[in-house]
Amino acid sequence: MGVRNTQAILFTTFGFIGMGMVAMNFGKFFKRKHDKREWFFGHITGMLGGYIATVSAFSAVNFGNWFPWMPAWLVWLWPTLIGAPLIALWSTFYRRKFAKGTRIREVAEVRIR
Repeated sequence: MGVRNTQAILFTTFGFIGMGMVAMNFGKFFKRKHDKREWFFGHITGMLGGYIATVSAFSAVNFGNWFPWMPAWLVWLWPTLIGAPLIALWSTFYRRKFAKGTRIREVAEVRIR
């Protein structure tokens, strides 16, 4: 019984995250005016999202054995619970920085070949 509840929590949570990402990408696709720095935020958010997915997989495989007291849903979701707010804070920080006139070259090395 507990396994079914854990799976329902996991599948629902990851399903909502996936649907949210699809909705955001559709919104960006159909938006008439695009921010010239949109690639920067998309790239870094995708990289950090991939890191969260990797840590989630590592945690799911190993943390159940290392921390048997930890609920199964938390073993899977703790990287998302920590990483998603950090991505939002990071994005807000740089949007404000760029709004003040900072150029991307001052923040990151950009090579276009």
